[in-house]
Amino acid sequence: MPNGWPKGGPLSVATQTSQVTEPHKESTTGAGSAAPATATAQKAAKAAPVFQWTKCWWPASVVDYLDPARPTAVTIMGINLVLWYDKGKGPGSGVAPQWRAFKDSCPHRMAPLSEGRLEADGTLQCSYHGWRFQGDGKCTAVPQSIDPRAEATALTSSRSCAKAYPTSVKAGLLWVWTDSSPTAGLEAAAAPQVVSNAAVARSLDPAASPIVWTMRDVPYSYEVLVENLSDPAHLPYSHHGVGSLTRSRGTAMPMSTLSQQQLLEIESKLPANMQFPDMCVDKAVLLAAATSRSSGSSSSTPHSGSSQEQQNGHTSSGSGAAAAAAAAAPMSHLLAPEMFAFEGTISKDARVTFHAPSLISYLYSIAPGVRMQVDTMSVPTSPGRARAFVANHMIAAPPPPKPAPNPIQQLGALLQMLQPANLAKAMRMAVFKWVGSPPRAVPPAFWVPTATHHAVSCLSDG
Repeated sequence: MPNGWPKGGPLSVATQTSQVTEPHKESTTGAGSAAPATATAQKAAKAAPVFQWTKCWWPASVVDYLDPARPTAVTIMGINLVLWYDKGKGPGSGVAPQWRAFKDSCPHRMAPLSEGRLEADGTLQCSYHGWRFQGDGKCTAVPQSIDPRAEATALTSSRSCAKAYPTSVKAGLLWVWTDSSPTAGLEAAAAPQVVSNAAVARSLDPAASPIVWTMRDVPYSYEVLVENLSDPAHLPYSHHGVGSLTRSRGTAMPMSTLSQQQLLEIESKLPANMQFPDMCVDKAVLLAAATSRSSGSSSSTPHSGSSQEQQNGHTSSGSGAAAAAAAAAPMSHLLAPEMFAFEGTISKDARVTFHAPSLISYLYSIAPGVRMQVDTMSVPTSPGRARAFVANHMIAAPPPPKPAPNPIQQLGALLQMLQPANLAKAMRMAVFKWVGSPPRAVPPAFWVPTATHHAVSCLSDG
């Protein structure tokens, strides 16, 4: 693991598979019968899926916080990174403008690339010796080369390349896949970013208000941040005065675990935009994963030839691209988030869910037909440090559909309008709209009747 964490990552005790020690060789009765049991336990331990902390999409920054004209240093999972904006190579080049993430270390003398600059040709230049790198990490210039041939040799060497990491932009966040192995691009493309549907829909809707993400680095570890963000009981006290939260509303908030089937059944009775965020995956896939989990069935499907990346005991049976992507992704275990219901003075129908590894979402009613969704993200930056993201979404139920028009009522309204008095009034208003304001809106001293107004007056009087 990078920089300081044990092999199991930020939560090494919880994520490492259990180790079974080799039994002592004894000649006593029963030693032989213990061996098969131990062998079975070892086999189960080896078959158990191992969560790989670096093979995940982690939100690195709010896109609006980044300056596309200069590189920015960040740290995720103990990896020092530099984020920078690649302007691409123009139409038809196949290289579109996009955000990039490199290891924040020049391959030449390990100077931080975040101290460099962006050149006019779109490359990232190291500030130490001026080596330049394009978006895929390939070096494009070595100014210290004694001749073009020597430079060409240096540029074709893998040792001159910067270490690049897959990136993507979703829901206003820049995401980084913290693995740079040869298969990282394929694995990242098959894995979903763990973000709520509400955030994605809002970021794609031009008519919606922009998402306002709050980003903060905190001086405590990832697991402490996750515990803090999943604890609703602290809200009336720590956030006193924020919205409707006050200390007087502090009370017991009993929590109960919800199965995915229960949650889907509850939320299916609500309008689509009022339902709980279930990550950007088809609900059929979620339900299939939940059914598989509850029935105890399991399936292991290595991805991209990697035997360590398995389905974490979930069988996904769905249709369409979402199901196919979920079946292929090394993160398919994320289809089974932990979900809870809690009661208190905040809301009687509150829900909180943890989508590993980073998303904790709250959903609760604040008024009839109006629900508040709070998305929070937890990102391990370095040992004993973490980064938090928070965004709020107010979700209103759509207005009830208007009843279908009654043909008999429509006919009655038409006949009513065609009565002489109503017809004359409608004609008079049409003429007034055409010639200007009606007579009563003009002072009598300045009103000069015209033939048109006389005609309309006579018509309305008749």
